[in-house]
Amino acid sequence: MTQLLLLDDFSLYKKNLVFCEIPEILDTILKDTSKDIRIYLIVYENDLWEKFESLNENKFLALNLSILSNNESNHAYDINYTFGRKYKTNVQGRLLLSKHPTISNYWILISDGGRLFCEKAIGQILKSIRPRISKAIITTHQFEKILSSFQSSQQAFNIRIRQFGQRGKIKSKGATKDIETDRKWTDLKPGEVFQESRDIGHWITDLSIEYNSKSTGKTGQFKIDREATLILRGEALTTFNFFVQIIGDTIHEQYNYLNNRGKIPSNNYIPRPFCIKYDQDIINTKEQITKLISVIKSIPNTRLTSLHGNPYYHSVFIDYSDGSVSEILIFDQNTINILPQGKASVRSLQRLCSNIFYNFREGELKDINYG
Repeated sequence: MTQLLLLDDFSLYKKNLVFCEIPEILDTILKDTSKDIRIYLIVYENDLWEKFESLNENKFLALNLSILSNNESNHAYDINYTFGRKYKTNVQGRLLLSKHPTISNYWILISDGGRLFCEKAIGQILKSIRPRISKAIITTHQFEKILSSFQSSQQAFNIRIRQFGQRGKIKSKGATKDIETDRKWTDLKPGEVFQESRDIGHWITDLSIEYNSKSTGKTGQFKIDREATLILRGEALTTFNFFVQIIGDTIHEQYNYLNNRGKIPSNNYIPRPFCIKYDQDIINTKEQITKLISVIKSIPNTRLTSLHGNPYYHSVFIDYSDGSVSEILIFDQNTINILPQGKASVRSLQRLCSNIFYNFREGELKDINYG
């Protein structure tokens, strides 16, 4: 079976494209209401163009990637990817990979190749990049700040949440599962959604938003998830620049926060520990410690070795994907202390924190105050 997902508007991939032209081109594409635009926002220290283009040499990928155009700001690619049982399914599409003009190490990957092309082809490409890409973590608090800023910047628009996903801890005694998931189709203001989630102790995983102009009736929709992926529908002029900038600032700040935490020369071989802080006593029973251990042990290609269990918890977390090591200590009921060791990459620390946030409970990253 072959599924071709070719793009109609080649102007997004023209040779002399500059970054400021992108929103208007996307807006033109979205005049076709059957289309959506998928945007992946990535912080990556290496040359991502070079990493993409080197994948043609990967014999384990049934991938053909050709360069359509390139300049100092953008590279456009045509991609043909085969997957599935006996490699009988094929998707084809194009993508634009742009380097942000002002935020360092910030890459914007854009495609209107459709869901299957993006999930299969782009998803596999992003997994195959080495060194691995660090996935962002947008927390509920950060979602709220982002949407509050969007509301403030768009006073002429009605903004409503049409759908959102959330997760929360199951409190029923005897439950064999720890986390419940919920997806709601609704029509609420952003503040009402966040208040509702706070009231029941849940955390947000993604949001689908609709907005329309009070004066012109202009309408658009977008979806944003915790890993900094955007899906735009209807129009792009209102949202593209705003969200690319504010999410870029958010995930870049997080990247910098977790960077250079280990025992490295620039830190005089003194680690910079931090913690996950909760606003309530969440780690208050032996069962909760056991569940936390289970969550950390479920992270692929890692190992957790417990050194001490009572009266405090102490373990060593090893990430075999890049050799990173961190110690984990719990002294009280609302704090998970993380002590990066000799090598502690941003990606490893993000994997650890993201899995705890998603599968145990979302918290807040804070420096440890020894004072």
